[in-house]
Amino acid sequence: VSSVDGDVLLQFGGHVNLRDGNEDDRAVATNGDGQLFLSAASIDAYADIRTLDGDMTLEIQGEAHWIATAETSPGTEDAIAAAAISQTADIYITTGANFLMDAGTSVRSASGNIGIDTTGDFTVGSVDAVAGYVHVAATGAILDGGESLTDFIADRLQLEAGTGAGLLGSTNYDPLEIDATTI
Repeated sequence: VSSVDGDVLLQFGGHVNLRDGNEDDRAVATNGDGQLFLSAASIDAYADIRTLDGDMTLEIQGEAHWIATAETSPGTEDAIAAAAISQTADIYITTGANFLMDAGTSVRSASGNIGIDTTGDFTVGSVDAVAGYVHVAATGAILDGGESLTDFIADRLQLEAGTGAGLLGSTNYDPLEIDATTI
């Protein structure tokens, strides 16, 4: 689904799988000033959700999963890591259950802000608002989803976790990797 300059509004009463239908790595996109709003009971994203200059809002009543898929065979270069991407606008994501991001997946805004509010655990691939503000609130834990990307990149970062951020302990050790000017 895509739009050149108009808004995109998608509402699903049940679970939705977002996949790339034409090999451009996008499942949903606005290519101009259009806003993007997506609501679903739960979601598995196998391809990108993108806006150019319009805000993105994702309201997921249940669990959200950003999925990274491996190459089907060596050298095919068909690996995909799902992402929510905005060039100049803000991204807002709410989930009513866990939000799981595989290693290599991301939520990125080049010059906007990012807000993520999760009921449950938030397992992060990478959240990147290099010139903006990132606010993440999870009623459960904020956990590292892998070592392939820096977990949080922001000018200003605020993390709120109900049960902890990162894993520290004698047998498990997986801290969050953070690159932020102000925490």
